[in-house]
Amino acid sequence: MALFIPMSLVPLCFPTPPTPKTEFQTLPAEIKLLIIDQLDRDTYTLSHLAACNRELYNMAIPALYANVSLGAVPHYRMWPGLAFPADRRSIERFLITILRKPHLAEFVKSLDVTDLHDLCFEHRQSSTQRRQLLLNPLAPQDHQMIMDAAMKLPLYSTIRVAMRKALGCDVPRSDAMVAVLLGYLPALKHLEIAMESEDPFREPQTTELNLIERVLISIAGARSAQTDENGISNALTPTLSKLTHLKAEVDGKSPMADIDWLMMLLRIPTLTHVFGTKWSNAQRWLRPVPGSSHRLVHLELRDCTFDALNLRRLLRQTHILETFIYERGWTEAKDWVVKAADLSQALQYRSHTLTCLELSFNRTDRKIHEELYLHPLNLSGLSHLKRLRISAGYLVQTETKSAHYEGRHWRLHDVDGAYNRNLPLHKLLPESLEELHIIQILDVLEFMLLCEKLCASLQSRIVPMSLEPHHFECLKEIKIEAPFEGEGECIFSELSRVTNQAGVKLTTIENSADYVKSWITGKSKPSCADKKIDWGFDGDVRWARPFIQRGVTH
Repeated sequence: MALFIPMSLVPLCFPTPPTPKTEFQTLPAEIKLLIIDQLDRDTYTLSHLAACNRELYNMAIPALYANVSLGAVPHYRMWPGLAFPADRRSIERFLITILRKPHLAEFVKSLDVTDLHDLCFEHRQSSTQRRQLLLNPLAPQDHQMIMDAAMKLPLYSTIRVAMRKALGCDVPRSDAMVAVLLGYLPALKHLEIAMESEDPFREPQTTELNLIERVLISIAGARSAQTDENGISNALTPTLSKLTHLKAEVDGKSPMADIDWLMMLLRIPTLTHVFGTKWSNAQRWLRPVPGSSHRLVHLELRDCTFDALNLRRLLRQTHILETFIYERGWTEAKDWVVKAADLSQALQYRSHTLTCLELSFNRTDRKIHEELYLHPLNLSGLSHLKRLRISAGYLVQTETKSAHYEGRHWRLHDVDGAYNRNLPLHKLLPESLEELHIIQILDVLEFMLLCEKLCASLQSRIVPMSLEPHHFECLKEIKIEAPFEGEGECIFSELSRVTNQAGVKLTTIENSADYVKSWITGKSKPSCADKKIDWGFDGDVRWARPFIQRGVTH
């Protein structure tokens, strides 16, 4: 007799065998490595993982040392009495570890020292204050090991004397120890440093020269001079031979670091990508002989201010530059105005190599009208430019804005900018352009004028039998950031129609959070929040911290 069992009772009669429990240790080695790769920069987890067993140690140590950030934990930052001793301990421990176990240095690919608290701080304090900060002397054998390592570096004679003095005291200076560390990281590719903004010759009693950038310039690409026990010189690999990416930031609210140090850093022969913030053309003591940057392809300068002379000097020494990002900042000297013709002329030095260009500005807390410093530029000479991200003020100028130059802002009037404002966009932009990304539109009037000029220049691509030659034949996409607040179909209706007929993709990006006053409702808010921006033209370069673009205030 057949036995029928209800389907609901089948799991009870024929239970499914239990699935074996998979533990981390039973996973294949390839899966473990994939999991460890996801723990990038999570030093706490990686260090505990490396302490489990020898297999996980060999897997986790390369990831643990790949990206190193020296400095105290974030919640110590506001208290120098806590932050400074923690910074010192992180420097001392890491440097001694690298000198004792040089095989670990091969794993270090990225180093960030921007969080270190005032590297020369202890050199400016009395012995009583040093004791209050718990600055203990190094062990004699460690102190001697660091001194010997420093003297083996290929330094200029003046830098060698300064290093010996900085390391010779009982409590060596922090910047000197970091400088020694740079000479013993042969696989280092990415370096983030904080530059000094003080003038050592103006206040010699309160500050000392920071040795990090000076040693970096001295040793990068140089060969260490060492001999074996028989007195025969060894042919060693150049120091920092793999260093390709450098980010030099200055801590402050406005551009203040001298461009001459930036010019010196650009001469490091291995660099291909350089990033900097708050550089300016302050009148300082150093005027280096112009050099050349034969490998530099990416130069990104944010919140920086240069006059025409220094901007030309900067671009003249970059022979194969492909990407240039220049976000203008604002200094105390408001009269440093770069005319439209001067900026266009400076960019012409790289007209045959430049393919990606960004021209924008960073807001300031000072009560100045940033938009009055922007004038329409003639970029038609950049014959190889394919991608352009640009503030709207560099393309168009409204009648309302022009009227400001007839009043108390007459000194900012630019004759070339006034001439360019009457030209169509296809006369101002190169024919090679494939992507146009327009940002930082001032108001509705500027937006309407911009759309009108874009439509006029694209009209020749719509009329098939037009006697006028086609403009922007290579243009594939137009991106516009505007605060349309859900009203995009109405705001972009005419431009959308023209771009659709011309075969150009139109991408609109909502950014109402960047505006104090709404274009749609007219309502205002007290201020806009600061915005974090990733590095690189497409945000593809990862550093330990993003760039902070200041928000707008009333």
